Amino acid sequence: PRAGWMRAIYNAQAEVSRRLDIRIPVLVCTSDRTMLQPTWDEAMREADSVLDITAIRQAALNLGDVVTLATIRGGLHDLSLSRPAARRACAGHADCRTTSSVGNITVRGESMP
Repeated sequence: PRAGWMRAIYNAQAEVSRRLDIRIPVLVCTSDRTMLQPTWDEAMREADSVLDITAIRQAALNLGDVVTLATIRGGLHDLSLSRPAARRACAGHADCRTTSSVGNITVRGESMP
């Protein structure tokens, strides 16, 4: 990767660590386990082999006041490339979240259409 791309990632991570103020509900889905290792293992087909899910889930709490964390069993880092059952689970969380967020909601006492 180019240095500018990596710098953008580090800057965004620093911004999240200082706390964002997203005023709408946020859904963060992660795999149920991390497998960070230098050699291939078949179990990596059902784990996040790119980032530490504990760090992702901890950082997610800095996104806003209404954050839902969903654990996807057998999910890859890119959940959309996971096996069918994990993809369905992820899609189910997203569908449920979208449906429950439709209409008027209140976030921090402010009504939002």
